[in-house]
Amino acid sequence: MPNWVINRIFVTGPEDKIKEFEDKMIDLSEGAEKVFSFHKILPTPEELVNTTAPNPRPEIKKVINSKGEEETVEVYPMFTNQWEINSAVQRGETPPEPIPCNNATPQMCEELILKYGRANWYDWQCFNWGTKWDASESIYNQEDKMIEFQTAWSCPSEVIQKMADMFPDLKFNGTYADEDFGSNVGYIENGFPYSFENGTEEAYETAATLWGYEGYYDDDKGKWIFEGDCVDLNEDEDE
Repeated sequence: MPNWVINRIFVTGPEDKIKEFEDKMIDLSEGAEKVFSFHKILPTPEELVNTTAPNPRPEIKKVINSKGEEETVEVYPMFTNQWEINSAVQRGETPPEPIPCNNATPQMCEELILKYGRANWYDWQCFNWGTKWDASESIYNQEDKMIEFQTAWSCPSEVIQKMADMFPDLKFNGTYADEDFGSNVGYIENGFPYSFENGTEEAYETAATLWGYEGYYDDDKGKWIFEGDCVDLNEDEDE
């Protein structure tokens, strides 16, 4: 499982432009699958959805040719959704039909790279979004004009910058923090993320705010001190 990063972004600007942003980017309707999705900013190309990552490697098999001689051949997988099939079976559901894998051979990979710069969904999303998966646990506070969501491993810098480019009359400012308390923490200014040095007062205070930790930064000890029933996540440093 990845480390999760909380991203909290406040949208400011003219009211009519904020309304335009909400109409295009936010879905607060009942039963909505996602409040906020990167696919509304930069959707993954459909051809790359039906790919497997990393790019498939051939299975090496030995066969007998027409002359009765043993030969080694490369056999490429043709289906990409075995995980979905297995998961459905485990849940007691009817498994989906197999989906042809669009990057099953080196030639298919080369064609996808020419079209999209990448040959599978994972590489494309990491490059174009700055994280491997879509926004998770997304919420939108209409009163504060605040988007909050989680991402795998990193702040999705590329897709945030793209969103800012889409709405040039608005400002996107906020903060982000890894669940690894005090590490991989920073702030977002006009759509551009900047990082704090790990283990600094700014890093701990920002992470504590986003993850809901109570306490204070001890200048003398150079670490965060937790209050109440919280465990001091830095206590091992003194041992």
